[in-house]
Amino acid sequence: MSRMTESGRKTGPGAEKRPETRSVLPTLFDGAMGTWYARVSQEPSNQVELANVTDPVRIQEIHRGYLEAGAQALLTNTFALPQMDPLTAGEILPAAVRNARMAMDQTGVQVPLYAGLGPAESGCEPDWSALIRGFLEAGVNRFLFETQPELGSLLPVFALIRGMDPGAQIGVSFAVEADGLTKAGLAAQALLDEAAEHADFVGLNCLQGPAGMVKLVSSLHWKKPLVIRPNAGSAAVVGNRMSFTASPGYFARTLLPLADLGVSLGGCCGTSPAHIEGLAQRLAERPRLAEGGAVSGSSEAVAGKREENAFMALFEKGKPVLVEADPPANDDVMPWLAVVKRLRQAGADVITISDNPVGRPKADSCMLAALAAREEDILVLPHIACRDKNRNAIRSLITGLSVFGVHQCLVVTGDPVCEEDRSEVRQVYNFNSRRLAGYIQVLNETVLTHPVCVAGALNVNAPNFDVQLRLAREKIANGVQALLTQPVLSARGLENLKRAHHELDCRILAGIFPVISERNALYLQNEVTGIELDGRIPGLYAGLSRQEGEDMAVRICQDVIREAAPYCDGWYIMMPFRRTELVSRIMAVIREQEEVR
Repeated sequence: MSRMTESGRKTGPGAEKRPETRSVLPTLFDGAMGTWYARVSQEPSNQVELANVTDPVRIQEIHRGYLEAGAQALLTNTFALPQMDPLTAGEILPAAVRNARMAMDQTGVQVPLYAGLGPAESGCEPDWSALIRGFLEAGVNRFLFETQPELGSLLPVFALIRGMDPGAQIGVSFAVEADGLTKAGLAAQALLDEAAEHADFVGLNCLQGPAGMVKLVSSLHWKKPLVIRPNAGSAAVVGNRMSFTASPGYFARTLLPLADLGVSLGGCCGTSPAHIEGLAQRLAERPRLAEGGAVSGSSEAVAGKREENAFMALFEKGKPVLVEADPPANDDVMPWLAVVKRLRQAGADVITISDNPVGRPKADSCMLAALAAREEDILVLPHIACRDKNRNAIRSLITGLSVFGVHQCLVVTGDPVCEEDRSEVRQVYNFNSRRLAGYIQVLNETVLTHPVCVAGALNVNAPNFDVQLRLAREKIANGVQALLTQPVLSARGLENLKRAHHELDCRILAGIFPVISERNALYLQNEVTGIELDGRIPGLYAGLSRQEGEDMAVRICQDVIREAAPYCDGWYIMMPFRRTELVSRIMAVIREQEEVR
């Protein structure tokens, strides 16, 4: 059966498909549902969507409170539906629409109703078709995708809506912190610009109180109608519940200047009907001076002298040699510094430092990088793993590295935490390596006076190298300028290095690993992911002494260097067990072959 939407057009089988003028954005949206429900019901806020079915009277009371406070638009109580299983979502959706409409009937105030939808959880693929169809069949053809960290995953959903109802109104609102970035590390201005090409209105909500939101908006411009819905100040935990600090009067007074810019207003976490009533009263006393606006503000992007990156400059002089010095597991750093000094004296151009390899805790790679740069006056390339650092931690590390003159890093997603440690060590990352590279480019543009050069990893030993090439292209698109490969110790590794050389537009450093014994070879072959050895290699070491094993390692590395040289821009030597003399011999082989060429 077809239904009538709020704009008066039919949907469903046989409905006429014709575009129509989308309504003007309301001046004042409602406030929070989840946090306010938790406060008035003493139930957890994560039960609020289910309460559409189990406690509909309470949900209707909240909607009614916002209408009586002066809200000119309501959002359905459906924020978490994209995170729910389809059956549960399918039961909640019509109840949520019904509760909002009953509140309008009870108050006699009819306002536009928007389908409020939050982000999907990582790895979750909602049944968007069923959700969109459910709203349209319930007569709701206005959509607000709120608290979003990025836009890309929503574009197919927007297209789905346009296909089902060309006259639907679509808005997207991003959750942006005080630094102007979402949790995905994307900048507010770039998101608003991109969203303007696909949505009917754009917005910002959550993560900040009114003062922070006003400051942020003053640095932005926008091309489509804008809705701003901040939290009620900063959050605090009181009695195991989230509490927010901003009073209704302060909230309204602080946000009011945005109304003169034609911005629509509303509230997010911690707001109540009293906050919306305060805004409604202020708006009634001071009418808007503009319809839809754009404000120019100087973003706090750093202007200053941009110096050439010393790491990338090495490639203009020849093929740099990077040597990996694994960090110590304790706080006795002097032996490690001695290794760094010997490597520098032997001719290493850069020392690269791994970040908790194979998920085992070691001394921090970034702190060691700063120490080595200061003590040994050598270029350092610390690895930064996303695995156990959130966005705040990574920004602090990048900024701190720059303070110490370290303007390059290698980003990796990170080896998984070992199973036995997972009860104590949690993976807390916001990024994978591609997104982290993009986030660092945002920091380069907005925070850092000396841009940081980003390197990445390339697994030339992967069985499906097409996937690795696709990921590498994504890294390059996000600003990665150099890729360090896994060890080249097999025919497949060499062939994949050749492909990478021909197909990727960045510097490539070939991985060199000197295998030192039969036991070492078998361990690498069987227990270390990302490494593939030619099947004959373990047998070459059978019965060899330590010195003979090192001699064999040099000969194998010499062959790899000769074969890989035409297909790489530099060398990445992984050092086994701090055998600096062995690595020095391999660096000598590289110099000899370079001189011959």
